[in-house]
Amino acid sequence: MEAIIFIGIQAAGKSTFFQQRFFNTHVRINMDMLRTRNRERVLLAACLEAKQPFVIDNTNLTRQGRAGYISQAKAAGFSVAWYYFKIHGHLPNSTLGAWREPSSALKNGLSGNVPLMRLARITVGNCCLDVM
Repeated sequence: MEAIIFIGIQAAGKSTFFQQRFFNTHVRINMDMLRTRNRERVLLAACLEAKQPFVIDNTNLTRQGRAGYISQAKAAGFSVAWYYFKIHGHLPNSTLGAWREPSSALKNGLSGNVPLMRLARITVGNCCLDVM
């Protein structure tokens, strides 16, 4: 049983990575699809109860924001892994298959969200952090 938490700002490639790597094996839990925290809680509880592997595909920028997912997953006997999606000035555009400059709206999001991001400290045996 595996719980995976994606960490990264909007348009960092989290959802595309999910589709390429976890689509056939894990349930995707994200606010873009579910729209409310209540729906997110219901789906997360169902995954935990059914022992279904899942991916939390939200920005998850703060340790506090990730803590609830981690504690619930560990209490249910899941291993927990994190993937951090790093932006390097240009963003992939999967539709065009090429690189493009970030839009002004995304640049504003970068400046607003990056200072909030706090990466996990790796101190627990079965937790890991992978930088994508």
